[in-house]
Amino acid sequence: MSSRQTPSGITISSFEDRDGWTPLAFGLTQTQIILSEPDNPKSPVLYMTHFPPDTVLPRHHHESPFCDAVVTGSMWVEDDQTWYHAGTVRHVPPLVVYGPTKSGPNGLTLLEFYAQVEGVPATLYYDSMSPEQVEELERYLAQRPARTRE
Repeated sequence: MSSRQTPSGITISSFEDRDGWTPLAFGLTQTQIILSEPDNPKSPVLYMTHFPPDTVLPRHHHESPFCDAVVTGSMWVEDDQTWYHAGTVRHVPPLVVYGPTKSGPNGLTLLEFYAQVEGVPATLYYDSMSPEQVEELERYLAQRPARTRE
C-alpha cells in the first residue's frame, strides 16, 4: 500500500492506491491499520477492503462487532434485499450472520472498523456457497501461509 508518514508521526494511506494490499479469496484485496497496540488482540482495527465488480461473498459472521462504510461502488446484501451505496454506514453486532453480499457493477470499497482484531476473521457458511466458491476458497486457503499466534 502506498502510505506515508508525516513529520508529526501521522500515517497517511489511500484506498485509491491498492499497491501492496493483501489478496484474499474471491478476488478481494485488503489492508489493515491497527488502531492501538499492534500485538494486542483486543486492539481495534480498521480494514480497507476492495471487491472487484460483481463479486459475491458468502454468508458469514464475525466474532467482533463492527461498523462498515461504503466508500466507493455499491453492495447488495441478500438478507436485507437492499443495495447500499457510497456514504452508507452499517453497524453489525457480534455473531450476526448475514449475506451473501455482492459488489455492484463498479466494484466496492469498504472501510471496516472492528472493535477487536481477534474477532475479525469471518466464519463462512459452506451451505451458502456454490461449488465454484468452495473450490476458490479451498485454493486460497491452501496457498495462504499458516497463521501463528505467539
